[in-house]
Amino acid sequence: MTVTGVFRGANLFEDLPPESRRDESDWVLQDGPFSIWVTGKAPKGKGFALDPRSRSDCRYRLEATGKVSTANGFIYLRASSLQPNSMSARCALLGCTAPITPGVAS
Repeated sequence: MTVTGVFRGANLFEDLPPESRRDESDWVLQDGPFSIWVTGKAPKGKGFALDPRSRSDCRYRLEATGKVSTANGFIYLRASSLQPNSMSARCALLGCTAPITPGVAS
């Protein structure tokens, strides 16, 4: 399954209850009112790396692909691949010169 959303770091905005986090390396993607834990892969990929402890990194949209599971009413995605979700995010993360609009898909 592929999920897209705004990177929310290590639950820095408490989009999900802290006790639902399974591992210290888990992080959150949010799309509107929906949030999901992403597990098994750090928020980085070819040419980019986001810091789960940095609120300033919580403006980029990512696309995560992997296997979905549920536990105690919470949804988890065990990621197998990650990539920036929009041209503006790709440019911001990879350093090109196109205009950047964080959090907005191009």
